This record gives sequence, C-alpha cells and structure tokens, in this order.
Amino acid sequence: MNLSTFLVAAALCVVVVTIIYFQIKKMKHGGSGCGCGCSGCSHATQCHPAPQNKDQH
Repeated sequence: MNLSTFLVAAALCVVVVTIIYFQIKKMKHGGSGCGCGCSGCSHATQCHPAPQNKDQH
C-alpha cells in the first residue's frame, strides 16, 4: 500500500467515524435518526416512545 492509498483510506475512515458520532449524538438528544421529520413516519413510536409515568404503581 503506497502513501496516497493510505491517506485516502484514512480520510474516508475519519469521515465515516464523524458521521456515526454525530448521528449518535443527535439520537441521544432526541433527534430523528433518519434525517426527516416524525410527523408522517409510521415508525415514530419506535424512535420516540411515549414517556412512562413513574407515579403509577
């Protein structure tokens, strides 16, 4: 593997890791994982489940 191939591979790895990092960060802060709004999504309850009431016994 020569230097140019290594640099291209390293740059692609950095891009992929950065994308994954920001997707995880967005999901942890309540953002959508697919990039679109949840108003018309059939899987909205799976991404953002209804909060459970802790006062119920």
